Parts: sequence; C-alpha cells; structure tokens
Amino acid sequence: MSILGHIGKVWREIGNARQKRKLGGPAAGGMGNHRRATWLADGAQLDTLLERTGYTECAGELHRAARPCLHLFEAGAAEQAVIGATRFGGLPDLPLETEWPRAPDDAPLLFYAQIALRDVAETPVAGLLPETGLLSFFAGDLQADPIPVMVLLSPQGSELCRCQPPGDDGPDVEPLKPVSVRFEPGLTLPLFDRGWMEAFEAGNPDGNHDALTEAFWPPFPVLGQFLGHSSWSDDDLRARILFQEIGRPGQERLRIFESWEHWERGKAMESKLRGGMIYRPWSARDDDNVRWILDHREVIGEGVNRWQSLLSIESNAAMNLWINDANAIYFFIDSDDLRAGIFSRVRALTTQN
Repeated sequence: MSILGHIGKVWREIGNARQKRKLGGPAAGGMGNHRRATWLADGAQLDTLLERTGYTECAGELHRAARPCLHLFEAGAAEQAVIGATRFGGLPDLPLETEWPRAPDDAPLLFYAQIALRDVAETPVAGLLPETGLLSFFAGDLQADPIPVMVLLSPQGSELCRCQPPGDDGPDVEPLKPVSVRFEPGLTLPLFDRGWMEAFEAGNPDGNHDALTEAFWPPFPVLGQFLGHSSWSDDDLRARILFQEIGRPGQERLRIFESWEHWERGKAMESKLRGGMIYRPWSARDDDNVRWILDHREVIGEGVNRWQSLLSIESNAAMNLWINDANAIYFFIDSDDLRAGIFSRVRALTTQN
C-alpha cells in the first residue's frame, strides 16, 4: 500500500470528523444524506427493523443498548405562552427573586429552553426524571472550554415570573425567539461509540448494518432531542468532558490508539502538503500521554460512560439560533446525578468549541 493509501486508511480508522462534516455531516436538524421525516419510535418497531435487516438473533443485545428519547419538534411561536409552560427561547420563567444565571466571569448566560416535567410524565423517559418541576437550561460563551452552563430545577408550586435579562448592571442578553415544542418518543443507539459499533458489525457480518444504523438517525427537520444517546455520531462527546475533568483536555483524541504498536504506526504517518512541507499528525511528544491512556483504558471507559445525554438543541431558524457551522448544543449530565434529580453539574458542548 502506498504511503498515501496508508494515511487514508488510518484516517478512516480514527474518524476525521472535520472531513465528515465537509462531506455532508450534521446540519441543522439532520445528519448529512440521512435526512428524513420518519424515525424509530419504540421496541416493536425495533423488532421489525431487526427482522428486515437480519439481526433477529441480536435482539437482546440491541434492546439493551437502545435508550428511549424524546425528539423535539417546533410547534409554533410562543410569545404568549403561559408562565411555566414548556418553551424554547424567549425569556425564562423562574421563581421570584431568582437572579439571572451568570458565568464565573459574571457574564450573563443565554436562556435556551425550559421543560415542564409534567409534560413528559406519560412518555417513555418519565422514569428517568423527577415527576414535577420546571427544568431550565442556560449556557454562555460557546467558544469557551468548558462552556459556562447552568441548569435549574424549579420545584412544583414555586411562584414563577418571567425573568428579565440584566440591564444596567451588566451586558445585555439578546433572547432567542420563543417557540413551542412538541415531544415525540423515539429510540436511540450509541452510534457515536465507534468501538461498540465496529465490534457489533464484525460479530454479525451477515446483517445489513447500514440499514440498521440509518434507521436510528434523528428525523429531519427536528429541533433537538431530550435524553437517550447523543445524536452526534462522529465522536464520543462524553470523552471530552471526562478528559477536561481529569486535567487532560484534548487528549481524548488519543483514545483511538488501541495498543502501543498501533501508536507507533500512527507516528509513522506523514503526507506532503502543498509547498513541500511534511505533515505528521502524531509525534513522540504524546508518548507519555498515550502510555497513560493505554494503562487506564478501563477506568477511562467507566468515566466516559458515567455521562448521559440530557438535551440537544439544533441550530434552527424558528429560534434564530445558529451555532458554529449550523451545529447543535449538547447538554450532558452525570448518570448518578440524573437518578438523584441533581442538575448542578450539567456540562455543555458543541462540536466545534
């Protein structure tokens, strides 16, 4: 194999997300060429899909891996929405005397969404959440790392008011356009978990893997997703959170190397750029980092799996929300915190911050 062919093969193995975006990656509400108005809604539809794609013998594994979610659809403007109603954009409804949430540098955060938990009480995700209350999502500078974020749970019975953004005491906050939201149940697979997907495909070579995974793409157009597995498929965004937590930001990119031999092959990669410059994406500068990651793979995996997708909101015209290259904002929560109804440690990411 030529050196260019070798480089191409390795890049395919590690999943160059930037190239995938250029070739038709996620856009507002959709995933490249997989845009459609239908989606997988429940276990019965999953069984039908498994029969059609040749995976009936794997039903147990796939049912265990699948997680319920709610797909979020825009349902009209919400300028006149009642206090405490589920709504994206606009101004937040918060308990009286609540101060506008701010970042550590005192900059006011932007309000993204509020979800009245009574609205999801009869849905497949109800058992994952407190039964009542109003969940409100705020985030700050999307280019910051980490992004400042605050999620507030206002208890049922709180006296709410439409909170006004700070004025004279700080920078103005330009609210997003308010929109109403419709929930539709769905199922998700961990499509971002490249290792799990590759192992599943290798262990079941006779099935129609493309048809199986395509059925799990989110519908289009869609405003976002509540709970379930994250819809972003190129990288495991949760790894970025963990590596920030452990003081190794950016090193999550090195997890693609499964052995020291694999790393040595990666360091041998090179290509000639225009002008004759030689580009080497990996170097011995990361030897110690790769050794640490290889020695702690199990602990890292457990740490990554602690994080659960809570809410994603796509760039969309209804809210006048545009993030980077028409991407989404993703809110993640520690799974133990979710079970306990604690929302004080939620993290937010975009795919290009």
